[in-house]
Amino acid sequence: VVDIGRLLTEAKGMVPHGEWGVWLEKNEEKSQTTAGDMMRLYAEYGDTQVPLDGGPTDDELFGAIAPSKALALLALPREERREYVQTHDVDDVSVRQLREELAAVKADRDAVAAAAKALEATSDAEIAAAEQARKKAEEDAARLRADTDKAAKEAEKYCRVHVAASSEAT
Repeated sequence: VVDIGRLLTEAKGMVPHGEWGVWLEKNEEKSQTTAGDMMRLYAEYGDTQVPLDGGPTDDELFGAIAPSKALALLALPREERREYVQTHDVDDVSVRQLREELAAVKADRDAVAAAAKALEATSDAEIAAAEQARKKAEEDAARLRADTDKAAKEAEKYCRVHVAASSEAT
C-alpha cells in the first residue's frame, strides 16, 4: 500500500491542477478517499532511513501492519506512534479496539497537558500574588521607617526641650 501511495503521489504531481479526480477515475479503480489514504500512508510510513536512535526503519516497524490500522495510528505523533507499535501488539487487536486504545492514549495525553497548563497558570498566579505581597511588605517597611524617623525626631526634640528646661531650672 505504501508503494502504491508513492506511485499515486508521483502521478498526482504530473497531473494538471484540478484533474486528479478525473485521472483517478480513468486510470485507477480507487476513490479519491482511498487514493488519499494510500498517499498519506506513503507520506507517513515510506521513510526507509534508519532513525537516529538506531531503531528499526518505518518500513520495518510498520510494514506488516494492516493499512486500516496504520491509518488509525496516524492519530499519534510520529515518535509516540513508533513507541506505541514497539510496546503494543497491534496485530492482535481489531481496528475498532485500536482506535479506542488510541483515543484513550490521546485523552490521557490531553489530560496531562491540561494539568500542566493548570499548574503553570497556578504557578503564575502564585508568583503574581507573591510579587504583590513583596511590594506591600516593602511599602509597609518604608512607612514604618518614616514613622520611626518621625518618632525619633520628635523624641530628640522633646529631649532637647526638657534638657534645656532642666538646665535652666538648676
